[in-house]
Amino acid sequence: QKAYEASARFISTVDKMMETVINM
Repeated sequence: QKAYEASARFISTVDKMMETVINM
């Protein structure tokens, strides 16, 4: 459960970073 939560948070962070890079 905790590992899933951590990976989901990591994925959402990466997704946000990619969105920022694309918008540049």
